[in-house]
Amino acid sequence: MSNKIFVLSKKCLFADHINLCLKESSLESETNTTLPLSYEPSVAIINLLNYDEDIEKQCDEVLESDIKKVILLENALDLYLNSKNDIPFSVYTKIIPKNKICEKHLSIEKKIVESKKKYVIFRVSEIYGLSTPYSLVDQLLFANDGVEFENSTHDFIYDGDVISAIEVSLRKEVSGIFDIASGCSIDLKDLVELIKKMRKIKELFINWKRKRKNIVFNCENFKFYKWEPLVNIETGLQTLLSFRRKSHVKLFSSEHS
Repeated sequence: MSNKIFVLSKKCLFADHINLCLKESSLESETNTTLPLSYEPSVAIINLLNYDEDIEKQCDEVLESDIKKVILLENALDLYLNSKNDIPFSVYTKIIPKNKICEKHLSIEKKIVESKKKYVIFRVSEIYGLSTPYSLVDQLLFANDGVEFENSTHDFIYDGDVISAIEVSLRKEVSGIFDIASGCSIDLKDLVELIKKMRKIKELFINWKRKRKNIVFNCENFKFYKWEPLVNIETGLQTLLSFRRKSHVKLFSSEHS
């Protein structure tokens, strides 16, 4: 594929990871916070996984440009948890916003859908991995005794699986709105037990708060394009733990005793 790809994103490790993986797949890519002046991209990947007002403003410029295809990455929880809808959620549900967070996401989606460009909108579940050091999984992996978390069910997806979905959408004729998730939910209490086993510690005392809504994602409509998440939570945790240890991340004192 000879298309030049522009990744519109604030500076972050995940945007750099997207760019690197696309180049390793022989795709010409560049990342920046504004539209490039040095060349004319044909595809724009807009990273709004962590909402940024400046990036949102740049979305309008992307849609007014000669870019042929737009791929939007957004945080599905920002959309679904800030709606008035009841569970289960899906891309086929008409979302009713209850606050401005949800309204902003729906507004961006609407602009993209109503543009004359080809588009793919990925509503991504909770992403974790080597390029997302502030994820909830990382917080639990290196939590101290007594920290507070909501005891709820989550769908965690590995960063590499999100990038593989992007690559599928670049190489195939894909169009529409899709949930991108692992499809395997896990309760945070079960995740903590898994972490304790991997770190070989007997106790980790978490102050569990009330449950929030448990969201179960359905990514079957994107699997139609031969995409599958390949990294399960056990493999992802082990990879992340090994990488963080090698990066000299400070772990619990009990782990070094």
